[in-house]
Amino acid sequence: MRNLDVNISIASSKVVQDKIEISWSDGHKSLFGPDFFLKYGIKGDSGDCQGHQTHDRKVWKNEFDMPKHDFEEVRHSNEAMLSCLKDLCTTGLVLIKNVPANLEGLPTFVNTIFRPEITHYDGYFKVEHRFDANNLAYTGATLGLHTDLPFYHKTPSTQLLHCIEQFEGEGGDNIFADGLSVAEFIKENHPKEWNLLTTKKCTFSDIGYGDDLHGETDFYKIREVPVIKYGREHKPGIL
Repeated sequence: MRNLDVNISIASSKVVQDKIEISWSDGHKSLFGPDFFLKYGIKGDSGDCQGHQTHDRKVWKNEFDMPKHDFEEVRHSNEAMLSCLKDLCTTGLVLIKNVPANLEGLPTFVNTIFRPEITHYDGYFKVEHRFDANNLAYTGATLGLHTDLPFYHKTPSTQLLHCIEQFEGEGGDNIFADGLSVAEFIKENHPKEWNLLTTKKCTFSDIGYGDDLHGETDFYKIREVPVIKYGREHKPGIL
């Protein structure tokens, strides 16, 4: 560490094929490719870049007009993909139309943009009714508004839901809410509750057995954290 130059700076930078080449003030050069930014975030500061926001967020209520994008356009056009991702970062919710109605449709789309995070439910979670369920999602029970996987230190930054076959009959609806809009309302109108939700830790846990047939393992996940937690820009995030 004695030889570490703490005042080193960037002398110049340029694009070399699909990488960024940086020349440093001490004469050495570094190459940074797409894998680096996928792993460490667009600022290269952390593998867990949650909380970093490059676009102004737009909170919404029931008058929300969800941005819509086309599956093939996003897959084959960088401009369409950028527009889709900007909408996702800004509003937190987008609709992708015309995704093939099969089990390969979602992975095809996901792999166009990023690699899925692996949990003890694997990379993809197939919602289906199971006789001996280890999760409410494997039952016919109605699920209220919730955030998935709050027991993970790195909660999902983006989740994708793919409807392969719409249930015919009563039920099967999806309900979404803007947690940031709710947080703003609580902060402005219920300061005591706001203080409680942002300072007192809750215990989130998921304990169960894996299904060998579906390649799952036994699990015991636990985390203590406030329901509302501030991100890097000191803006609230909802668990």
